[in-house]
Amino acid sequence: MTQARPGQPLLPRAHTWLLRKLPGVPLPSDPTGLTGVTYLWLGLSLLFAALCGIGGLRQAFAEPYLVQDDARTFLFWMERFFDPGLFPNDLMADYFSAVSPPGYTAVHWVAAVVFGLDPFVLNKLLPIVLGLLMTVYAFCCCMELFPVPVAAFAAATILNESVWLSDALPSGTPRAFIYPFFLMLVFAILRRRAIGTLVALALLGLFYPQLLTVSLGTLLLCLARWRDGRPRPTPDRRAYLVFGAAVLIALLLVGWATAQTARFGPVVTAAEAQQMAEFGQYGRTSYYLPDPWRFWVTGERPGMFPYGMKPPLIWLGLCLPVVAAFRARLPTGAYLSARSWLLAAVALASVGMFAVAHLFLFMFHLPSRYTQHSFRIVMALAAGIVIAMTVDTVLAALDGRSDLPVLARRLPQAGLGAIVLGALILYPVVFWLEGRQFPFPQYEAGRELGLYQFLDRQPKDALVASVSVQVDMLPTFARRSILTGFEYGIPYHLGYYSQIRQRSRDLIDAQYTLDRAVLREFVERYRVQFFLIHRMAYTPGYVAASRWIQEIQPEGDTALDIVYSSERPVLARVAGRCEVFSSPRYVLVDARCAVAAASS
Repeated sequence: MTQARPGQPLLPRAHTWLLRKLPGVPLPSDPTGLTGVTYLWLGLSLLFAALCGIGGLRQAFAEPYLVQDDARTFLFWMERFFDPGLFPNDLMADYFSAVSPPGYTAVHWVAAVVFGLDPFVLNKLLPIVLGLLMTVYAFCCCMELFPVPVAAFAAATILNESVWLSDALPSGTPRAFIYPFFLMLVFAILRRRAIGTLVALALLGLFYPQLLTVSLGTLLLCLARWRDGRPRPTPDRRAYLVFGAAVLIALLLVGWATAQTARFGPVVTAAEAQQMAEFGQYGRTSYYLPDPWRFWVTGERPGMFPYGMKPPLIWLGLCLPVVAAFRARLPTGAYLSARSWLLAAVALASVGMFAVAHLFLFMFHLPSRYTQHSFRIVMALAAGIVIAMTVDTVLAALDGRSDLPVLARRLPQAGLGAIVLGALILYPVVFWLEGRQFPFPQYEAGRELGLYQFLDRQPKDALVASVSVQVDMLPTFARRSILTGFEYGIPYHLGYYSQIRQRSRDLIDAQYTLDRAVLREFVERYRVQFFLIHRMAYTPGYVAASRWIQEIQPEGDTALDIVYSSERPVLARVAGRCEVFSSPRYVLVDARCAVAAASS
């Protein structure tokens, strides 16, 4: 195959031979007729994205009481959109409403007030919509970098497989919006659209402000042009104006977010976090991990690639610099755009912010947030390009073997096509064969239906106290306030978390105390209406296995010593007389009744 000329319309083998395997799809006689081919591969990309989304929807609506794990904290307080009387004077509702990005809140407010759509239902519908939008922009970005539709299909498919196995897009939380909006930004930069760049940047900031720094770093690197082996300032004045406007937008959005959360500050420092069990290896927000590989590479919060990256094909993206270096020898090398440097700019900006976040912990929140999403996008786009260029090179080599019969050349081509397509689209089957879920949206099921229904009939100011994990489900499914909860104990803003931690300390003391006065003082101070008690709560095994109880020290050790002793805590002795609801696992106790029974 002769080397393609830059600017020449392209119908590469990388989709010529694939299209010949699709019955009823005519090949254009004129190599300039690529529109139909492009739409075909875009349609296939969207079909794959839709199938991933439908798989998520099937899981989302499989049971009546299901909620995405991370969505609980973002959504429960939004029930106030329908009933402002819910969660009165609720610290957790006020906190999570303040830390929710304004764009995310606005979308749910409009859906609730204008269309009457429950936030938890919208949360389950958002991933498929965002996934389709992400796919369109991923496909278009790849076509800008390397105008070969099969490469764009490969990139979009790999990205879909990757995000549907992560905890971002399937969660329907603010970070789900990163993928379509960041790709929108990349596309606007590639097309040199000033207004589009600023709109995409603003949308990203309204939904996930942390990525504004990566976006600004990318735009800053865009101001340089490589000439004679050295970076030089771009002569394009509009680029400087766009960057200045982007900085202004970012400052406004970050300032807004900071003002919203100021009353819950200050932000925990690295020195303080090192002394807190919550940030230890087994803590609620584990950060300081003893294994260097986990800490720097795969750790959920400090690592550059949290949990690693899947599918394996995404790692082919690391080969793009090598392929680009030898592109003059490749049949489709001339079609790799010089603008592909943008992928390197995004990667450099991400690594830079990863380092800054480590150096100024936790001022910029968590280091992993600056690499895991942007790297996933960059590597998927790069992997799609590498796969297409590599396959086309092999096909060109086979076509060049004129000494072989036609069949001897076509069979390897067909086999290679089947292998590549199979590797791209059949990766989810590997998970199913291993008995694992694909997609993996991490839904949590509520199993105490009677409890939720009972509490939902109680006064709106009812307050439930419990050290069980079930208490985390009550704001979502029972729409009632809880005193404290393990899932809601986010320790980054100390003005908020110091109150949550003190409540947890007092609750453990009250539930396991041998002193009637401690129980009475606790109920009166916090005005608790109900205690939710697991039937095994007063056994050593339960107390020792509870991450929450053991994280709160010395109260956790004191509780364990008490349940090992021959004496029974006050609440355990009176719970049976004040029971208002029971299930096979839980007992709901009237708090005032328990205080009165203990006093008598």
